[in-house]
Amino acid sequence: MLRLAAVLLLAQHFEVVSDCGGAKAPPVNDAPLTQVVAGAFYGCEVEAGAVRCWGANERGQLGRGTTSTTERSGAVSLPEPVAQLALAATSACARTVTGKVWCWGDNGAWQLGIVEPAFIATPREVVLPVPVAKLATHSDFVLALGSDGRLFGWGNNHEGTLARGDVDPMMVSPQPVLRAAVELRFTDITAGQGNACGLTKEGALWCWGRNLVTGDGVRTPEKMLEGVSSVVSGAFVACAIRTGGEVWCWGSSPTNDGLTMAWATPTKLELGGASVRQVDSQWFHVCAVTTADALWCWGRGIEGQLGLGSGEPFSVPQLVTTEVESVATGFFFTCVRRKNGAVACTGANEAGQLGLGDTGRRNVLTNQ
Repeated sequence: MLRLAAVLLLAQHFEVVSDCGGAKAPPVNDAPLTQVVAGAFYGCEVEAGAVRCWGANERGQLGRGTTSTTERSGAVSLPEPVAQLALAATSACARTVTGKVWCWGDNGAWQLGIVEPAFIATPREVVLPVPVAKLATHSDFVLALGSDGRLFGWGNNHEGTLARGDVDPMMVSPQPVLRAAVELRFTDITAGQGNACGLTKEGALWCWGRNLVTGDGVRTPEKMLEGVSSVVSGAFVACAIRTGGEVWCWGSSPTNDGLTMAWATPTKLELGGASVRQVDSQWFHVCAVTTADALWCWGRGIEGQLGLGSGEPFSVPQLVTTEVESVATGFFFTCVRRKNGAVACTGANEAGQLGLGDTGRRNVLTNQ
């Protein structure tokens, strides 16, 4: 009864934020996704909208109806093709081609949009008032960008990740957020460990939650950069791709030999003069794919997650391989989708998160 009363109190507290105009979200993308995506200790491949996952599964994050860890990929049953898959530490959400949202896995912070049970091992629809154009999740909260430009959120708000200007407790169901800056309308969003960022139509990047540089909380959105085309935020480091394919990063991440990736302010990184089309970071390392399909990685390497043949760390980008379509970074591992359609992974593998059929660590990209 106490928990129910708390839920009702939260529901009364959150007012509806009206649409104040400004930039709208992009139309709902109805194209099925083909990509590789990584969570904490598990990964997924999306092939023409169909999802297959492998690795750790203690909270049902593989979406198969069980909690059995598996070292080989298996299908996740969803009612229609997936246009975007967003993986958190032990939970996952999918946006379908019609803009609906389905989530599964851990529910300890109500990130599945309900109070009970503690986890759900099969996809469950999270009902929102409008179709969703973009999803973002990382640890224990979810952000959804509506087709009308509004931003909705649910789950944990203890570091101000839901941009309400406060650190109120968990939100049990999708509620309009950005009360602290209602005039902002985003075309893209990303979520990290206790932090989040939004990108406006004009290319302005705003971030809130845990400050990746100081560790302090930023309860209201602060402008970080201009001229940004895409952004990714991880646990310790965030990176943005700016006009012309430049990569700019900020934050601080310890490596395994005393070196530290540290940028007190957004800093341009050099990748051999190449233009970048994708960048990803979730924990202690970062990887980027250039427009020439080359993979560059840097940061912590102790588990072989950089794919460079050793456990050495690198504080500057290193060329790993070529002929890469997309990259996904997990906790101490990395997976790529090659241009020929094969999925290859490297790094830690104690839960079978490389999808190779065993639990042996790799230090080079190895095809599944």
